[in-house]
Amino acid sequence: SWYRYHARRSSAEHLIATKALRRTATAWILIVAQCSAIPRQVLIFDYVLMSNNAQNVIKAVTQPLAQLTATGALMFMTILMGSMIGFKFFQDNYEAQQQGECIDFLHCFISTSYVGFINSGQLSSKLGNLPPDDPMWAPRLLFDFVFFIIVGVLLFSMVSGIIIDTFSSIREESAQREDTLRNVCFICGMSRSEYA
Repeated sequence: SWYRYHARRSSAEHLIATKALRRTATAWILIVAQCSAIPRQVLIFDYVLMSNNAQNVIKAVTQPLAQLTATGALMFMTILMGSMIGFKFFQDNYEAQQQGECIDFLHCFISTSYVGFINSGQLSSKLGNLPPDDPMWAPRLLFDFVFFIIVGVLLFSMVSGIIIDTFSSIREESAQREDTLRNVCFICGMSRSEYA
Protein backbone atom coordinates (compact mmCIF):
# COMPACT_ATOMS: atom_id res chain seq x y z
CA SER A 1 0.00 0.00 0.00
CA TRP A 2 2.79 2.44 0.90
CA TYR A 3 4.71 1.55 -2.27
CA ARG A 4 1.63 1.98 -4.46
CA TYR A 5 0.89 5.36 -2.89
CA HIS A 6 4.41 6.65 -3.59
CA ALA A 7 4.45 5.09 -7.06
CA ARG A 8 1.18 6.90 -7.88
CA ARG A 9 2.53 10.12 -6.36
CA SER A 10 5.76 9.99 -8.39
CA SER A 11 3.71 9.17 -11.49
CA ALA A 12 1.54 12.23 -10.87
CA GLU A 13 4.62 14.40 -10.31
CA HIS A 14 6.11 13.08 -13.55
CA LEU A 15 2.88 13.91 -15.38
CA ILE A 16 2.93 17.48 -14.04
CA ALA A 17 6.61 17.89 -15.01
CA THR A 18 5.93 16.48 -18.48
CA LYS A 19 3.07 18.93 -19.04
CA ALA A 20 5.26 21.82 -17.89
CA LEU A 21 8.04 20.67 -20.22
CA ARG A 22 5.59 20.49 -23.12
CA ARG A 23 4.33 24.01 -22.47
CA THR A 24 7.86 25.40 -22.12
CA ALA A 25 9.08 23.68 -25.29
CA THR A 26 6.05 24.89 -27.25
CA ALA A 27 6.54 28.46 -26.01
CA TRP A 28 10.22 28.49 -26.99
CA ILE A 29 9.51 27.02 -30.41
CA LEU A 30 6.84 29.66 -31.03
CA ILE A 31 9.23 32.43 -29.99
CA VAL A 32 12.01 31.13 -32.25
CA ALA A 33 9.54 30.53 -35.10
CA GLN A 34 8.68 34.23 -35.15
CA CYS A 35 12.33 35.11 -35.73
CA SER A 36 13.03 32.82 -38.67
CA ALA A 37 11.14 30.88 -41.32
CA ILE A 38 13.14 27.66 -40.94
CA PRO A 39 12.14 26.67 -37.36
CA ARG A 40 8.46 26.83 -38.25
CA GLN A 41 8.74 23.33 -39.67
CA VAL A 42 10.01 22.14 -36.29
CA LEU A 43 6.58 22.81 -34.80
CA ILE A 44 5.34 19.51 -36.20
CA PHE A 45 7.60 17.76 -33.66
CA ASP A 46 5.51 19.32 -30.91
CA TYR A 47 2.98 16.64 -31.83
CA VAL A 48 5.46 14.03 -30.57
CA LEU A 49 5.59 15.76 -27.20
CA MET A 50 1.80 15.83 -26.92
CA SER A 51 0.78 12.47 -28.36
CA ASN A 52 1.30 9.26 -26.38
CA ASN A 53 0.94 7.22 -29.57
CA ALA A 54 3.72 9.16 -31.29
CA GLN A 55 5.92 8.71 -28.21
CA ASN A 56 5.22 4.96 -28.31
CA VAL A 57 6.34 4.84 -31.94
CA ILE A 58 9.61 6.55 -31.01
CA LYS A 59 10.05 4.17 -28.05
CA ALA A 60 9.54 1.23 -30.43
CA VAL A 61 12.70 2.31 -32.25
CA THR A 62 14.79 3.50 -29.30
CA GLN A 63 14.13 0.66 -26.80
CA PRO A 64 15.56 -2.18 -28.92
CA LEU A 65 18.56 -0.08 -29.95
CA ALA A 66 21.05 -2.86 -29.11
CA GLN A 67 19.18 -5.38 -31.27
CA LEU A 68 18.81 -2.90 -34.11
CA THR A 69 22.51 -2.04 -33.90
CA ALA A 70 23.47 -5.72 -34.05
CA THR A 71 21.17 -6.24 -37.04
CA GLY A 72 22.64 -3.14 -38.70
CA ALA A 73 26.15 -4.51 -38.17
CA LEU A 74 25.07 -7.81 -39.71
CA MET A 75 23.58 -5.92 -42.64
CA PHE A 76 26.80 -3.91 -43.03
CA MET A 77 28.92 -7.08 -43.06
CA THR A 78 26.60 -8.74 -45.56
CA ILE A 79 26.73 -5.75 -47.91
CA LEU A 80 30.50 -5.64 -47.46
CA MET A 81 30.74 -9.30 -48.51
CA GLY A 82 28.41 -8.64 -51.45
CA SER A 83 30.57 -5.69 -52.47
CA MET A 84 33.69 -7.86 -52.34
CA ILE A 85 32.09 -10.48 -54.56
CA GLY A 86 30.70 -7.83 -56.92
CA PHE A 87 34.07 -6.08 -57.15
CA LYS A 88 35.98 -9.32 -57.73
CA PHE A 89 33.70 -11.02 -60.24
CA PHE A 90 31.17 -8.53 -61.61
CA GLN A 91 33.05 -5.24 -61.72
CA ASP A 92 32.47 -4.90 -65.47
CA ASN A 93 28.70 -5.32 -65.02
CA TYR A 94 28.15 -2.10 -63.09
CA GLU A 95 26.20 0.17 -65.44
CA ALA A 96 28.02 3.34 -64.48
CA GLN A 97 31.51 1.83 -64.80
CA GLN A 98 32.41 4.60 -67.24
CA GLN A 99 31.47 7.21 -64.62
CA GLY A 100 33.86 5.71 -62.06
CA GLU A 101 31.25 4.00 -59.91
CA CYS A 102 33.14 0.76 -59.34
CA ILE A 103 36.72 1.69 -60.15
CA ASP A 104 38.00 0.55 -56.75
CA PHE A 105 36.59 -1.35 -53.80
CA LEU A 106 35.49 1.75 -51.86
CA HIS A 107 33.41 3.08 -54.76
CA CYS A 108 31.99 -0.38 -55.38
CA PHE A 109 31.06 -0.71 -51.68
CA ILE A 110 29.37 2.70 -51.60
CA SER A 111 27.41 1.92 -54.77
CA THR A 112 26.38 -1.54 -53.52
CA SER A 113 25.38 -0.11 -50.12
CA TYR A 114 23.28 2.60 -51.71
CA VAL A 115 21.49 0.19 -54.03
CA GLY A 116 21.20 -2.45 -51.30
CA PHE A 117 19.41 -0.06 -48.95
CA ILE A 118 17.36 1.96 -51.42
CA ASN A 119 16.17 -0.94 -53.58
CA SER A 120 15.87 -3.44 -50.71
CA GLY A 121 18.69 -5.61 -51.98
CA GLN A 122 17.85 -5.62 -55.69
CA LEU A 123 21.28 -5.24 -57.29
CA SER A 124 20.04 -6.07 -60.78
CA SER A 125 18.97 -2.44 -61.27
CA LYS A 126 22.57 -1.31 -60.76
CA LEU A 127 24.47 -4.17 -62.34
CA GLY A 128 22.53 -4.17 -65.60
CA ASN A 129 21.16 -7.16 -67.47
CA LEU A 130 23.22 -9.95 -68.98
CA PRO A 131 22.06 -12.03 -71.94
CA PRO A 132 21.47 -15.72 -71.09
CA ASP A 133 24.24 -16.86 -73.45
CA ASP A 134 26.85 -14.91 -71.47
CA PRO A 135 29.16 -17.25 -69.46
CA MET A 136 28.69 -15.05 -66.34
CA TRP A 137 24.89 -15.14 -66.56
CA ALA A 138 24.33 -18.07 -64.13
CA PRO A 139 26.80 -16.85 -61.46
CA ARG A 140 25.36 -13.32 -61.72
CA LEU A 141 21.83 -14.69 -61.37
CA LEU A 142 22.86 -16.62 -58.27
CA PHE A 143 24.66 -13.56 -56.84
CA ASP A 144 21.65 -11.28 -57.40
CA PHE A 145 19.25 -13.85 -55.95
CA VAL A 146 21.31 -14.59 -52.81
CA PHE A 147 21.99 -10.90 -52.16
CA PHE A 148 18.30 -10.08 -52.52
CA ILE A 149 17.20 -12.93 -50.22
CA ILE A 150 19.72 -12.12 -47.50
CA VAL A 151 19.62 -8.32 -47.54
CA GLY A 152 16.26 -7.51 -49.09
CA VAL A 153 14.15 -10.16 -47.42
CA LEU A 154 15.80 -11.52 -44.27
CA LEU A 155 17.65 -8.54 -42.83
CA PHE A 156 15.02 -5.90 -43.63
CA SER A 157 12.36 -8.26 -42.22
CA MET A 158 14.43 -8.70 -39.06
CA VAL A 159 14.55 -4.92 -38.54
CA SER A 160 10.81 -4.62 -39.15
CA GLY A 161 10.11 -7.57 -36.83
CA ILE A 162 12.17 -6.08 -33.99
CA ILE A 163 10.36 -2.74 -34.24
CA ILE A 164 6.90 -4.31 -34.55
CA ASP A 165 7.55 -6.68 -31.62
CA THR A 166 8.69 -3.80 -29.42
CA PHE A 167 5.71 -1.69 -30.45
CA SER A 168 3.30 -4.50 -29.54
CA SER A 169 4.96 -4.99 -26.13
CA ILE A 170 4.72 -1.24 -25.47
CA ARG A 171 1.05 -1.35 -26.43
CA GLU A 172 0.44 -4.31 -24.08
CA GLU A 173 2.20 -2.52 -21.20
CA SER A 174 0.14 0.59 -21.86
CA ALA A 175 -3.10 -1.40 -21.93
CA GLN A 176 -2.18 -3.21 -18.72
CA ARG A 177 -1.33 0.10 -17.01
CA GLU A 178 -4.64 1.59 -18.18
CA ASP A 179 -6.53 -1.46 -16.89
CA THR A 180 -4.80 -1.17 -13.51
CA LEU A 181 -5.63 2.53 -13.27
CA ARG A 182 -9.30 1.88 -14.04
CA ASN A 183 -9.88 -1.26 -11.96
CA VAL A 184 -7.56 -1.03 -8.94
CA CYS A 185 -7.86 1.42 -6.07
CA PHE A 186 -4.65 3.45 -5.91
CA ILE A 187 -4.94 3.99 -2.14
CA CYS A 188 -5.56 0.48 -0.79
CA GLY A 189 -4.71 -1.68 -3.83
CA MET A 190 -8.05 -3.53 -3.91
CA SER A 191 -9.52 -4.42 -7.27
CA ARG A 192 -12.92 -3.26 -8.44
CA SER A 193 -14.38 -6.77 -8.10
CA GLU A 194 -13.43 -6.95 -4.40
CA TYR A 195 -15.58 -3.89 -3.66
CA ALA A 196 -18.74 -5.46 -5.03
